[in-house]
Order: sequence, then structure tokens, then C-alpha cells
Amino acid sequence: FSVPISDTQYFELCDYSRYIQAYLNRQIILLLSALGISDQIFLEKLESYRQSLEDEKFVLSLVHYEEWNSLFHEMYLKGITMKNDRLVKSLVDTNKDLLYTDLKHKARIYIKDSAYVIGIMDEYGVLEYGEAYLHIKRRNFDLILNQECTVAKCPCLHPGDIRKLKFVSYNKNDKSTYKYKPFEHYTNVIIFPQKGHRPHPNEISGSDLDGDCYFVFYDKDLIPAKTVEPMNYNID
Repeated sequence: FSVPISDTQYFELCDYSRYIQAYLNRQIILLLSALGISDQIFLEKLESYRQSLEDEKFVLSLVHYEEWNSLFHEMYLKGITMKNDRLVKSLVDTNKDLLYTDLKHKARIYIKDSAYVIGIMDEYGVLEYGEAYLHIKRRNFDLILNQECTVAKCPCLHPGDIRKLKFVSYNKNDKSTYKYKPFEHYTNVIIFPQKGHRPHPNEISGSDLDGDCYFVFYDKDLIPAKTVEPMNYNID
């Protein structure tokens, strides 16, 4: 087919890769519970999060905008806290109210070992079906996942929307992992394989890779022992 030539010199950017903290919510909790994660686990995560909300530094760290996080970090280094600055106290109180509101109405529970990232396809064709890649990078934290993890996307209404994938990494001392070396410069994006009988993004709530973001939980308490077949989202 032919592609029309355009004089337009604009390049549209939908989004960019960045680390965002992931949370549990009502839908994900219900599905993980259906897959065998005990209620006690969720109650422990809830209580740990509730206690953390009393720490002003923790509350401010949950502000989404990186520029604000950097500002608050600098303020703490200079000894400016809610005890001696009304602006900081106001920001802490406002953010805490928002977090408690989400907790009450959405069961939105902070999970430390998690990420909410954009999904892309493996352009190199090295990942096998059932594998994925994620390099998490933010201030003072750098981690390439090398374990099984829970992957989900909202809305999710079927237990099969929760997938358990094996995350792989490059190790210079292991020749069998050399094929993953091209992924080294990809940060804060989950890379799905192009191989398999069905794309993993489609298995996860019938999503695709046009900017969709995914929850990745590498907290071992939230990785179910079993999964079920994903729902068929094709319209025939």
C-alpha cells in the first residue's frame, strides 16, 4: 500500500516512560483472593500502609510529580519539615486526606515492591511466551527484575486477567542471558514478547500496546500459586 506524503513536521508524543508506584485496589484484591491469596495478607498490607501514612516523609514521597518529589527531598536535606513550615504541613495534610479517601472508597493500598509502567513489545524477538522484562529505575533505586511477578491492568473483572510472568535479566557471567543485553537501556517499561499463540497484553483485560500501563507486583506475598485461563476478548 502507498503512504501519502505529508508536509507536517510535528511528532506526537503520547507519554514517556517513568516510574509510578503501584497500588492494590478492589478489583485486583478480589481477583487475587479468587486465585488463592489469603485475606490475612491483604489485612497486613493495609495495616502496614495505614501506619506509614503517619510518616510525613512517606506521605510526600507518594506525590506523583517527580519535580515535587525532588523539591521535598531538598527541603528535608535542609531541615524543612511540617514541624517548622506551614506549607509543608499543608501539603502533607492534603495529600494524606487524598490517600485516606482512596483507601476508604477504592481499597487503594500501597505496595512497596511494585511498579505501574507502560507496556511495549519486544522488537528484538528474544523473549519467549511467558517471559517479560522490566528495569525499574528511580532516585537511589535501581532494580532489574529476575523472578516471577504478578501483572495486571485495570479494569480487571475476570481471574484470568491476572497473569504470572517470568521476568528475565541480562547477566554478563551467564552466556544464556546475552540475548537480553539489548534491553539494558530500557527503563520503567514492561517489555512483552512478540511470540506465543496470544499476546500477553490481550490476555490481560483485553488490552493492547497503544500506551496502556500495567501493574507489576514483585512482592512475593502477592504472587498466586495458580492462575486460570484468560478470558477471550475477541469479538467474533
